[in-house]
Amino acid sequence: MTVLNTHMLAQDADAWVKVINKSPKSCVYVSPGGCDIDPGLYGEENKGSNAVIPDVDFREYLLIEHLLQRKRPLLGICRGHQLICAAAGGKLIQDLAEAGYNKHNHSSVNLTDKSLLIEVTGVKNNKLIANSLHHQAVHPDHVPDGWFVSAWSDDGVVEAIQNPDLPVISIQWHPEMGLLCSPQRLIQQQQLMLSWLNQFTEEEDQDARHSILNSWAKVSQVNRRQPTRPGSRHIPIQKWEVGVIPPSHQLPDPNKVRKCGLGSSSREGLQSSSGDSNSE
Repeated sequence: MTVLNTHMLAQDADAWVKVINKSPKSCVYVSPGGCDIDPGLYGEENKGSNAVIPDVDFREYLLIEHLLQRKRPLLGICRGHQLICAAAGGKLIQDLAEAGYNKHNHSSVNLTDKSLLIEVTGVKNNKLIANSLHHQAVHPDHVPDGWFVSAWSDDGVVEAIQNPDLPVISIQWHPEMGLLCSPQRLIQQQQLMLSWLNQFTEEEDQDARHSILNSWAKVSQVNRRQPTRPGSRHIPIQKWEVGVIPPSHQLPDPNKVRKCGLGSSSREGLQSSSGDSNSE
């Protein structure tokens, strides 16, 4: 199995350009944990986000958007999960404590009945061992269109989202930190998830890939979640097809991105800018 780290790629502008111009179909991509992401990526001012690295954030955002559009197998963890949400058009709660989740602390997450994670991990009681090493989360009223919440914490924090049409696992917790699916199965969650995603890298077996996607869609579509709070609405981020990617020195100025947000009409202007740089 070949695994590419989207965060590492985003830090190397040359590697990023190569992958985003031709993302290998034989690879599984992982967007790992890390610091907060620039709230400008989902059209907001900073309201509690900690230190961000705008140039890396923006490049990784574009890479994840590119991978989602091309249905590449992708595992998002913590920060990577939040980037997937933003790249798909969703928003985050920037500070859980400020939002009223002062007692947010757990050792497990609750999976919805049709969550793909039940199939992937083999868990029997709709609970997975997890952790709460985060102060941000996907906003429950701004889950991306086409996605639904597939795992929650006991206090109502979104812990995983799922799209029935994509080979993507997007979770808030850290399965790589020695967490086990069950006392009887000494296999890390991340290994199970990567193994499942690896099925989508077998280009010659198209029928098997389509069968997996169709199966996922059937168990997922009934669980699509709509905003429930009165007056809430999802504000989609304007999309564009990634065509020819400019060299790194021509990337848009991240200060402009943070100021106007990618949801604004100014994004089209940013796409064609030349002479600016940076992003995270």
